[in-house]
Amino acid sequence: MNATSKFISSSFLCSSTNLQMESKGNGATNPHQSEDSNQPLILPDLPFEVITEILLRLPVKSLLKFKCVSKSWLSLISSSQFIKDHLCAFSSSEDGEQLQLLTVGIDLTDCYLKDCSLASLLHERQPANAAEVEIDCPPSLQLSRYFNVVGCCDGLFCIDCMRTGVFLWNPSTRKSKKLPSFSSPTVDLLKEEDYYQVCGFGYDKDRDDYKVVKVVCSLDEDYRPSGSEVIVYSVKTESWKSIGEFQGGFPSVGGCGCLVNGRLHWELHNAGWDFKVVFLDLATETFGSLDLALKTNGGTGISGRNGFRSDLGTFGGSLCFVCKNYRDHFVELWVMKEYGVGESWTKVLSVPVDKTRLVFRALCIPGSDRFLVELKDELRLYDPKDDSFRLLPWSGNHTVPRIFVQSLVSPNPNAAAEMHQQH
Repeated sequence: MNATSKFISSSFLCSSTNLQMESKGNGATNPHQSEDSNQPLILPDLPFEVITEILLRLPVKSLLKFKCVSKSWLSLISSSQFIKDHLCAFSSSEDGEQLQLLTVGIDLTDCYLKDCSLASLLHERQPANAAEVEIDCPPSLQLSRYFNVVGCCDGLFCIDCMRTGVFLWNPSTRKSKKLPSFSSPTVDLLKEEDYYQVCGFGYDKDRDDYKVVKVVCSLDEDYRPSGSEVIVYSVKTESWKSIGEFQGGFPSVGGCGCLVNGRLHWELHNAGWDFKVVFLDLATETFGSLDLALKTNGGTGISGRNGFRSDLGTFGGSLCFVCKNYRDHFVELWVMKEYGVGESWTKVLSVPVDKTRLVFRALCIPGSDRFLVELKDELRLYDPKDDSFRLLPWSGNHTVPRIFVQSLVSPNPNAAAEMHQQH
């Protein structure tokens, strides 16, 4: 939180406390408060529109406290329009103060989640690990070593706990929801060893709805994919529905849908060096495909190089490929600058690594030319201006780092809307 936000938050907290004390006395003033108090009651004199504008500039932690000030504040902060406006303000912030970094920690018996302020982590004088805070996950998440972070959108995470179900979770508000199970004759008859599934999570702008997508692929006796069913969960309707088979082939095992341009993208199973990607448009719930032949500006591809393996991902709102060379031990980050245009692939980074450090992820920092690079259990800040790396505070065996914005987005908006109407 910057200095201005801290001042506003502390001033509001002090004034709102006094306001609550007065309201408990049915309008009587506090007998212990002198007429020339140095802490005037600001709130009653401010127009409601001004209060709203001030609240929109405060972080989630403060807003959760201010819900207790009055019924009108609770109603305002819980309203869908306020949540959207607050998200828009924080997402467009250029100082990075509202961004958090979520990581998954792994030890011998369990998994745990930590988050920290991205701004504090990037500060050059930040003491090692001082910014990290372990998150108290709700019991319903039941985290174990068998879970996967499917994706994050507007501060809302989708987590597939595999053995216990799929959850939506907002780490800023600590609210979560377990999605209901889906019954289908195709899926219900499959044994655990007879299928695999991949998931995706994103936002449908046309319907103002968050959606979870599951692709269930059945396996034949040789463990090759032979059939599929795609089911979609709507947060707004709180229900699953089947939209038929996955089109164009089968998604790669273990691949989560990559959200770009309102579409979830999957690399095809055994696609080789064709780099064919199938996408699902979340608004129309229809499939399409992209031929993403990875080529340099000179027209030459990398398919002729031995020992390469690619992973589809996202980087700064664009599709990307992380190309890993297991023979020569280096990784390359390629970003598609123009969506759907194979010739727009641009190599952003090439890093030599030893054969034990081929775990590689890159995270774009909104509003900055610098970005984060994870190499196995190390997190580094890369600056393309001077091609330099700086090692960041990083403890334990962390993995799957995700940058997210603090938000009030609810995993269960219908319940929040009912509460809003009651007040």
